Amino acid sequence: MAGLIDARVKTEINKNEYDILPHPATEGVTLAFKIAALLDAINAEKALFTKNEDGTKEVDALLSMKVAGSICKKIITDDPKLTMLLDLFKYTQVNGETLNKDRFDNHFGGNYGELAEAVMEVIDANNFLEMASLFGSPAEQ
Repeated sequence: MAGLIDARVKTEINKNEYDILPHPATEGVTLAFKIAALLDAINAEKALFTKNEDGTKEVDALLSMKVAGSICKKIITDDPKLTMLLDLFKYTQVNGETLNKDRFDNHFGGNYGELAEAVMEVIDANNFLEMASLFGSPAEQ
């Protein structure tokens, strides 16, 4: 049985090494529903996925970057202390350092394109969009 360590994703963005450990299920489900609610708010959920010939879903890369920007904008509007954004990066390291609030501020200050790309990498590594598409937002429940 695969665990969180086995599901870790390592990627490079702008010559920075990201090590993304998926969130534990209890935290991940909460974040997935919050992201689903954000997608509903920006009306992006339906257009975000395309189906492959084998029936699997795939995220459109360009659209996902636009969605990441919209998610960041919506988070800032609804959550000025950026609690959700910081929670999203809770299990992510960049260049060997966990992205706590201070490191987050230092790393992404003036580096907002990388922030948008990193948001989508963390969302993708946790399969939050797939969960949102399968179950919808809490408002739909």
